[in-house]
Parts: sequence; C-alpha cells; structure tokens
Amino acid sequence: MKKSNFYSIIINLAFCLFAISCVSTSQTGVGNSQVAATPVFISEAPPPTGISIQHLGQVTTSDYVGYRKCASLYGALANEARILGANAVFFTHGDRRVTATSWSAPTVSGQAYRIENFDSLAGIQGEIFGPSENVERKTNR
Repeated sequence: MKKSNFYSIIINLAFCLFAISCVSTSQTGVGNSQVAATPVFISEAPPPTGISIQHLGQVTTSDYVGYRKCASLYGALANEARILGANAVFFTHGDRRVTATSWSAPTVSGQAYRIENFDSLAGIQGEIFGPSENVERKTNR
C-alpha cells in the first residue's frame, strides 16, 4: 500500500470518528419513572398570571446535525424540564448555529416552571408532550 493511501485512510477515519462524536445526545434519559411519566406543556407565550406557579430555571437542548425545525426538539426540551421537576416551559424560542456537521443546526431554550393545577393551562397556545418522548402531542389552538 502506498504511503499516500495510508494517510488518506487515516484522515478519513479520523473525520468519521469526529462526526460520530458530534451526533445529537439531546434526548436525556430520566431515571425516575414517575418523573418520566409527567406531561410537559411547552409554549412560546409567557406563563399565565393568577395561578400557583414556581420558576425552576432555564432549559436548553440542541442538535448538532441536520436542518430540522426547532420545534422538532420540543420533546427533548420537555425531557430536560422533567429533570428539573417542571411540568411547563414558557418563553420557548429557537435559534440556529453552525456546527462541525451542519450550517444550520437547531437549538431551543425556554424557562421551566412547576404549575400546581395543570388544567389551568387550557386556552393557552402550546403543546403537551407525554411521557418522556414527543409521541403524544396535543395542541391547544
């Protein structure tokens, strides 16, 4: 084997290993099954006033590959909120950034809240994400 072919193989292998290490890991696993079963409401709107609400902090998730819509990361954002003990995320917004494998990888963030009466969110535009995945999506319109 020629020396130049050997170096070409090594460079291509290094690039592949680097690309594999950049794969999205934004779907965070949750250990407690009760927490994982909590539905999470996600909205771009501010939280409603006049209800019992507790702010828990900011949650963020991002993808390193692809050109998907930012809303495709809402399930992962719901999982991040569950880890904090939240059942709602407000002020949700998305952005795009350049990564090693994409010119426009999505990233999403919002403010996590714990709502005492989940039914008080009726009428607010947003989506409810079911147990630890974005399989069960209900939209309030």
